[in-house]
Amino acid sequence: ACYDYFKWGDYLQPTGNDFAECGWSDRNYYGAAMAASIGVINKYPNAYAAAWGFPAEALTRRMAINYAFGAQPPRDISMITGGVHRDVEVLTLYPLSLVAVEERFGSWMTQYGYTNYLTAQKLMELGEVLPNGTLKVKEKTYGTLVIPFEPFPESGLLDMLAQFMEKGGKVLWFGTPPLLDSEGEECIEQWQQLAGVTYQHDGYMGEIAAGKEVTFSGNFSGVPPQTILTDFLVDRIYPAQPNGGEVIALCDGKTVGVKTKHGEGTFYYLGFRPRDDQSRSLGYESRTLFELLHAANAYPATGKIANVNDNPTVVSRTSDYFVTTFPNKTNMVVRHYRTHRESWHAGFSRDAERDAEALALNPLPPDTLELDNMAINGHRVTYNGTLSMAFRVNDDNRLSAFIGSNCRGITIDSREYRFAEHPLPKIVFIPDESDGKSVYQVQITGTGQVALPIVKKGTTPVVKQGDSTVPSKVKGERLLLNIDDALSGKWLQVTI
Repeated sequence: ACYDYFKWGDYLQPTGNDFAECGWSDRNYYGAAMAASIGVINKYPNAYAAAWGFPAEALTRRMAINYAFGAQPPRDISMITGGVHRDVEVLTLYPLSLVAVEERFGSWMTQYGYTNYLTAQKLMELGEVLPNGTLKVKEKTYGTLVIPFEPFPESGLLDMLAQFMEKGGKVLWFGTPPLLDSEGEECIEQWQQLAGVTYQHDGYMGEIAAGKEVTFSGNFSGVPPQTILTDFLVDRIYPAQPNGGEVIALCDGKTVGVKTKHGEGTFYYLGFRPRDDQSRSLGYESRTLFELLHAANAYPATGKIANVNDNPTVVSRTSDYFVTTFPNKTNMVVRHYRTHRESWHAGFSRDAERDAEALALNPLPPDTLELDNMAINGHRVTYNGTLSMAFRVNDDNRLSAFIGSNCRGITIDSREYRFAEHPLPKIVFIPDESDGKSVYQVQITGTGQVALPIVKKGTTPVVKQGDSTVPSKVKGERLLLNIDDALSGKWLQVTI
């Protein structure tokens, strides 16, 4: 729909993308990641990821993933996340030159949802290398830069990479070694110094390697081999001669991967296209890009839980759950929706009867959340519910904000919070201190007594539903409410 999505915001606000229109599940995550990326540079820090062509039940699952990216979520999720997109440690340069080099392709090299994207042009315009070895773009920072396809790097980009790595940044450069930069100036010598290799350009632009395997060694030895699928230009390999760096990848006996240290950082040259297909569109999952980034420690653990990488991306790629975190320390957990084959008819307008028939033959996967002391971004979490859940703790590591469905409580770092005696359809409590007062927004769907851990010692909360006062009691640090049919699903304001 657009050659350069990242320039839309120069002329139109708010913006987003349409990648997942009638798309499959892998593209849904990619489209949501694109929304999170575009939102970073929007005047208003949010963007949409369009979706249509699904039965209503499937669309619910798909939108739950969107919301965990922070892509135009409903009121409760927007409040708990601060109305911005999720954080991630990796930035990928969006390959604008691909369509010019290979007309059968647009701008997608790998449909990968666990990164943010930005064009090299926008990176040079908005990017800043910080002293701690991270790249800053607007309000987001990144420790790793992925370059999937840059045959004509933006003028000045290689200088920025050198500065980034000197201070501790990591660069993973895939595919084509560049000969000229965007201004037509020769840049191969500077690039070879960064990559730690010597590459001989010829008239063929790489080598056809269809059916061959890329194998890994050194600190990438734990990465499974990857098969090169096609003879398309994007799948060609680019063997090079290492200049003293560590060889980390081979294809048919030829070096296609070299690790070279620069100051406190590292340049990884990887002369092939990495696959990553979490939706198993070929009948099996491929995850080379994630495994390479993981091996390069692009997704570091918090260090709060011994011998466990609790980074949200690592948890997402090694469990049944999609996990994200936000700048205000909110964590979201959603049941993955990535392997459901789309067997229903296409089209914007839906036929409920036909959709029901399709889902009867091809049922939705489970939406249950069953967390058993699971390591999530510095916390051990036990929880039972459905579809999605969000939580945030305060500086004392006590629960301060929560959204859950079909649940009755949560345990965080061995501290149990019991909200109800039986699961309720929805429990929401979120602090709002924007006006200088300690106010909670509360929404309970269902009936019965609830106990919310939001009371400060020595205070007497006042609960309102509109202009009406709602009876309540205090027990220790818990606010007790009796929710009846009249209050179920209504927003309550609690002034502490």
